[in-house]
Amino acid sequence: MTLNVYKVNDKDEKYVGIGEKKEDDGSVSTVYYAVTKTGEKYTADSKLTMNTTYQWKNGETAVTVPSTITPETVLTNENAARAFSLTIPDVDKPSEVTSYAEEVYDESKYRNGEQYLIHGKDTMTENETTFDRYILSTMAKSTSGSAGAEEDTYTVKYYQLVKKTENSYELTELTCTQQTKLGDYEEPSFTLVTKKTTVENKVTTSTPGSGTALTLTTQTAEKAEKNGAALGNVEYTLTITNTSDGTVNTIVGRTNSSGTDSKTWTAPTAGLYAITTTATGGLTSDTVYYLAGVQSVEDGEASTTETVYTLESTVGKENKITSVYGTPIALTVQQQTVRKTENNVTAGSKTEVEGNITYTWRQSGQSESTETAITDSTFRPEKAGTYIITAYQNYSDTSKRTKLASTTITVKRKPLELYVTWDKDNSEHTSTEAPDNKSALVVKADALESVTLCRRQLQPYVRCMMTRAIERTSAAALR
Repeated sequence: MTLNVYKVNDKDEKYVGIGEKKEDDGSVSTVYYAVTKTGEKYTADSKLTMNTTYQWKNGETAVTVPSTITPETVLTNENAARAFSLTIPDVDKPSEVTSYAEEVYDESKYRNGEQYLIHGKDTMTENETTFDRYILSTMAKSTSGSAGAEEDTYTVKYYQLVKKTENSYELTELTCTQQTKLGDYEEPSFTLVTKKTTVENKVTTSTPGSGTALTLTTQTAEKAEKNGAALGNVEYTLTITNTSDGTVNTIVGRTNSSGTDSKTWTAPTAGLYAITTTATGGLTSDTVYYLAGVQSVEDGEASTTETVYTLESTVGKENKITSVYGTPIALTVQQQTVRKTENNVTAGSKTEVEGNITYTWRQSGQSESTETAITDSTFRPEKAGTYIITAYQNYSDTSKRTKLASTTITVKRKPLELYVTWDKDNSEHTSTEAPDNKSALVVKADALESVTLCRRQLQPYVRCMMTRAIERTSAAALR
């Protein structure tokens, strides 16, 4: 196991080793060790535990929230995140809520402040009376910049919703502060130690590539009809996926009047990242990959070589991380050799990994969602949503199971149009002829691969469409 050695800031001669450990189930966890420096030699000592707690406040007053409820926890219902839409009659009294309705979480509604994500539910006591309470969050948008160069900033805000009476609810804004403790170090910060050595317990230390602040520029390709210039003031979302664990970061922005906008981002951990831009309306750019934290050259060696795996999801011949419901998504694993010398980093060409690859899926943002194996190399999502797809080698043998790569796929709803037709209808299904028997009429939907896949859900609509078709048949017979 390789550890990177860091000096604990503001602590004289205190060091910590941070590395990754492969667990028995194939997952990878981050581990921490106390490190002792003797001369130029580093030795890994006892293992340290990283604990994160959250402090909730209403203004300056502390609010007690169970440790099981955090900004990372989300209540789910049948593998879907739960959210509320609130009814607030008087905008000047935002704390007075008359009712709420539970909905399936919708990211766009959440970002626009129309939905409140449910992080947890408990009870609170006030004047010896116990009330149900929900901890919620939503996003607040603020706009800055001059005309034509406006930039939207989104901030997550937290609330508690307390049911006072049957039709009266109190909404209170909360602040949430994260507090981190590693061993005896509170809110520690570190400086990377660039010296490379081997500690006594045979853990090799090396220096990862230093974090680089990337400038991610989005430019609209669509041209205005009037002057042929790039369209401006287009809202977009940068989606940055860590292909090792499927973790997703998003950055929301808006292009200027010239159709461009730039954001600065730094990879939080080493790994391979897939970066795409999606404009309002669903148009998505090609995927750009960024490799962060390539290990440095070991002492006495001329170079270091690493194999990087990427999971590609394609529709037709195009690599896609956004698709629509009903479209099969082909999955493949690509491998690429990255070689680092003292002077530069080079990458070889990609080749497909073949043999004994198993793919799994689970829904994103849901801590209780379990991985489900995909029977072949084609993902057919059962419903719209965001999915984390993971590729494993030797999946059936837990002692040999190896996680290769992950990716995130967003599946959007596809408009569904039903129509009734028969074999003598024209292409627009507007023929004035009628069959002799209503059994010749069939219900079709071009958006689905097969209507029979959703027959139970479609039955009410089919009955309605067939009734209209029979009316059409009777009318045609009278003409």
